[in-house]
Amino acid sequence: MSQKNADTNQKTSSDKAPLKMQQKSDHTDDSDQLESTHDKLDSSLHTLRDKLSKAAEKGVNAIKEVAEKIHLFADDATELTKRKIEYHNLQKEHEKLLILMGIQLRNMNKSNTLNNVKNKFKYDFQKLNDIETELIVIESEIEKLTSELKAIE
Repeated sequence: MSQKNADTNQKTSSDKAPLKMQQKSDHTDDSDQLESTHDKLDSSLHTLRDKLSKAAEKGVNAIKEVAEKIHLFADDATELTKRKIEYHNLQKEHEKLLILMGIQLRNMNKSNTLNNVKNKFKYDFQKLNDIETELIVIESEIEKLTSELKAIE
């Protein structure tokens, strides 16, 4: 029986050696496979990072373009509003001058001094002409700004 135990022990020892070699071989294969998977993952992550970077850059550029359009729109809208206010104020000044001239003309008629109308209103007529010319210029600018705003939209 002792011989039998020795044979069994010998078989077990000799059987273990190939098993250790096989385990080592399996471990090497697993390590190689893990390394390959790691490389693929690294490559995929690098590709994803590049794509995300490009997408982010495109997004930033799109935002810059939109911001520039908004800036242009705001500048033009502000200028348009200023010009409309200026136009409105000149219209009021024009109307007031006409009313004052009408009152003066009425008073001249009552006092029977209409023969001096041209000299009396010389400055007023010039002022009216200047205001009307400025109104025409501002109307043109308002139309131009309105067109520019429509183009930006």
